[in-house]
Amino acid sequence: MSTKTKFTKGEWRVVGNTFIYALNDNEVNQFTCLVQTSVGGANDEELMANAHLMAAAPKMYKGLEFFIEYLKCLILDTETKEEVNALNHKINEINQLLAEARGE
Repeated sequence: MSTKTKFTKGEWRVVGNTFIYALNDNEVNQFTCLVQTSVGGANDEELMANAHLMAAAPKMYKGLEFFIEYLKCLILDTETKEEVNALNHKINEINQLLAEARGE
């Protein structure tokens, strides 16, 4: 995919039950982004589930980009117009989801 993302670089990690962060590519233990996930009175189980979802999001984004390319390859072997249309529809849905993740 040609659209350039502007996401925080580095691997996202969940630490304890308080923060998720992305490490700076250049410096050990330097954060480029830090998100507090625990606040008074909130459901800790839900906050941790959200933290793990946010930490996994960059890998899921890349997986969806790969899946789009896979679907494009399937189109080459597809015989009917209906199947091509269905695959193109799925590609468009995923592209819209990725655009939403980029804030577009």
